[in-house]
Amino acid sequence: MANHWEYIKFRGRTTDAADPKWVYGDYVYECSSKHHYIVTTFSPYTGDFVYVLVDGETVGQYIKHKDDNGSEIYEGDVVEGFIADSDEGEYVQGEIIWNYKGAFVLDRRVEPLRGDIRELRELDSVRIKGNVHDRPENVKEAVKTCFRNKGLATDDR
Repeated sequence: MANHWEYIKFRGRTTDAADPKWVYGDYVYECSSKHHYIVTTFSPYTGDFVYVLVDGETVGQYIKHKDDNGSEIYEGDVVEGFIADSDEGEYVQGEIIWNYKGAFVLDRRVEPLRGDIRELRELDSVRIKGNVHDRPENVKEAVKTCFRNKGLATDDR
């Protein structure tokens, strides 16, 4: 059987306070300096990599799903969607959480500190509305607590 390599893509927001931008590529954490980088390009001709310093709190992995408009969905995105096969249909809106068990939507509209977790694949329609890093009401600890309460492991990245 042949080896199958899969490209894992990340995004992070630059640390430039005056003009922060989202950058995409490989993720590197430098232990000695505790800096987070997104490697945006590589030249096979020169062997040069371009490392962009990013805020580690904003780093999110591409979850290998796209929304209805074809946009890539990353950890930390806020999405809205609809589950058509429930009795009356169900509207879901929340933050994308991803771990080895899959992609989930954490909906905190009813219970802000606890939330309701739905699997992304349950949604018949999905659209990105923004991301938690651009929303000051984000409470990362609530996400971890909710996952622990539901029996799903989280990492401390």
